[in-house]
Amino acid sequence: MRLERMVPRMSEVVERLRGKGVLVIHAPSDTMAYYEGTPARQRAQEAPQDAALTVMTGEERSKEDPPQPLDQSEACDTCPDEQHPKFEKGMPYPWTRQHAGVRVDQERDAVSADGREHMALCRQRGIEHILLMGVHTNMCIMRRTFSIKQMVKWGMQIALIRDLTDTMYNPAKPPYVSHDEGTQLTIEYIEKFWCPTVTSDQLLGVTFPS
Repeated sequence: MRLERMVPRMSEVVERLRGKGVLVIHAPSDTMAYYEGTPARQRAQEAPQDAALTVMTGEERSKEDPPQPLDQSEACDTCPDEQHPKFEKGMPYPWTRQHAGVRVDQERDAVSADGREHMALCRQRGIEHILLMGVHTNMCIMRRTFSIKQMVKWGMQIALIRDLTDTMYNPAKPPYVSHDEGTQLTIEYIEKFWCPTVTSDQLLGVTFPS
């Protein structure tokens, strides 16, 4: 339900930035089999990794990594959740693809959930700045190889689109705040320790050079 509220705005941001020449990389975790053989997936797989690997192996920055503010032991704040049973180790993931409301442009976009491929795409195009949005802020947006922590360590300039993200948090767990407050605490943690944030209206209001 929270995602459904964000998806139209996510789509608007993606379409506008793509139209101005921004490379859009879709990174739906654990779903690469769905995209196998598509042009967008192949674009990521075929990006030359030599220069990116040099950065990843020789220039990784040390970075303080304080604990996040939310208990992450439960994914759902509406337990028991019979529609989405708890994921068990060894079982298939309950998700199979990115939300269909955010379009993948097979002619221009890339699809990858591997930080090495993201870096290769960026190096290939001379990209130094990355905007991130999606779910969940305290999980994939922070901890995957293509996400904030690792990309900051690899020297990329990152900004989180803070109104287009959401946390995985059960308010019955510490620090015992509402779901929205938990998301805000995570955003504040990111701003304090990792990278700046922007809002979608700031991006949509920007006049890009022709």
